[in-house]
Amino acid sequence: MIIWFLIFNTPYIKDYEVRIDIRKDGTLIVNEKIVVDFSDNLVHGTYSIYRKIPYLFPGKKIRINLISVRDSVGRSIPVEEEDKHDYYVHWKIGNPQEYVQGTQLYDITYEVKNAINYFKEHDEIYWNVTLGEWKWEIKNVSCIVNLPEGVDSNKVKWTFYTGKKGSLKQEGKALREGNKIIFTAGPFNVGEGLTIVVRIPKGVLVEPPWITRNWGYVVGILLPLITLFFMLKRYFEYGRDPKVEQSIMVEYEPIKELKPAEMGVLIDEKVDERDIIATIVDFAVRGYIKIKCVGYDYEIEFLRDGNDLEGYERTLFEGLKNGAYGPSKNFTTLSNIIGSFHEYVSQAKDELYDSLVKKGYFDRNPEETRYIYKFIGITIVVLVSLLIIVRQESPILLLLIWFLFLLRPLSTLLSFLKSERTASKFLLLMLELLIFGSVVFMQFYSFGHYVLLGITDPMNILFLGILLSAAIVALIGSVMPRKTIKGVRMLKRVLGFKEFIERVEKDRERNPRMFEKILPYVIIFKIKEKWVSNFGDFISYISRDR
Repeated sequence: MIIWFLIFNTPYIKDYEVRIDIRKDGTLIVNEKIVVDFSDNLVHGTYSIYRKIPYLFPGKKIRINLISVRDSVGRSIPVEEEDKHDYYVHWKIGNPQEYVQGTQLYDITYEVKNAINYFKEHDEIYWNVTLGEWKWEIKNVSCIVNLPEGVDSNKVKWTFYTGKKGSLKQEGKALREGNKIIFTAGPFNVGEGLTIVVRIPKGVLVEPPWITRNWGYVVGILLPLITLFFMLKRYFEYGRDPKVEQSIMVEYEPIKELKPAEMGVLIDEKVDERDIIATIVDFAVRGYIKIKCVGYDYEIEFLRDGNDLEGYERTLFEGLKNGAYGPSKNFTTLSNIIGSFHEYVSQAKDELYDSLVKKGYFDRNPEETRYIYKFIGITIVVLVSLLIIVRQESPILLLLIWFLFLLRPLSTLLSFLKSERTASKFLLLMLELLIFGSVVFMQFYSFGHYVLLGITDPMNILFLGILLSAAIVALIGSVMPRKTIKGVRMLKRVLGFKEFIERVEKDRERNPRMFEKILPYVIIFKIKEKWVSNFGDFISYISRDR
């Protein structure tokens, strides 16, 4: 059992000696000899010291490899490495089952790669020797930089800074002894430290090719552009409807080849709630059912058995009859069919798409086309998400969450631009953007520093580039379904019939019976939002449980 004693004196670092060996390939071997005074009346029953080193800086990610940690007689000291997702390496040094007191030496050796800053006229080592990473006072700091072989030390330049982060003070000494640059400074209060800068002439260190150090940036930026070019090229070749030299002529009668729902799909290339509602209303217009508002519910009376209906219409009719009750089962209510009707709607949608393909208006099921691109996009997002989780990049994972949040308003924007622009759609788009902006603002306020820092990692830029490419595939893929020449010709007839319906709708007060007959088309063509709102319960219901 670990016994905790009262701490009468705060530990402090008596001496902090650092040696940095610079290899010609740019690798640094760093040795730290840290002498900690825990005082005579302190028995420390947990990890002795806690070392943390930043590894991510704007535009640079260094790799730190721990080699060894030993005590004053060369015995190995246990080390536990933590990952707190703050772009620091955390080492908990010491055995929590043993006690230490008095003066202790910790001899830490580690390898650092990618720490050299390569400039046009010189190469630079910018190293925080003790800057702000310790919670104890430091009495004395010294840093010896062993220059690489082959360097003319007379051409090496150096400087240093002391104090808190960002300080330009130089309260210390620096000198050259042969092939070494020696820095000394101290004492330092908590949060203060020593930062050194050593500039080596070009040609001494072997500079890795620019592309090997920045390939993540290159691929992360170019990949979305290439994907956008490819998807736009594919859209113009395979996604746009074929051009047909045919003007739109007013159609004064419903098109015999198409039902209302089929017209709706031909217009926007997808089955939505309006198409289902219009079909149910069309059942009433054609004498299959009677719809009556009863309080907060709708009563549906079945006037015909519907055996002559086919395809998606028969499926929807059976879905309504599934909740029939009474001796002759001629009645049902909207609330009575809750829980089962959505299954019929799902089947009817597939049958509706298949119907238009069989009639030759589409080459293939539009929903399948969208699904293929959506599946590709989602698969890429999932794989990249797993890689991000494996790398334990929490701030970048947060960016991924923002990215997924953004997909919804982007999809709404695309739909808004492609279809008829209405005030309700604009308000929905603004609401989604407001929600997205609020979530991002709150999260960025808390984690923005880590996120911005994480973006500078080339691998994270690569991840974000792949995610953006996946979004491009999914979003452009959503408009890839295309009609055949026959489908385009029929669409022009549908638009001509829409023009006729708009004229009749304006004259509905003088001819109410005619308006009742064209109500399914009014719903399909989105001519009057209030007529659709009269069937709002159907919309709410059809959207349920999906």
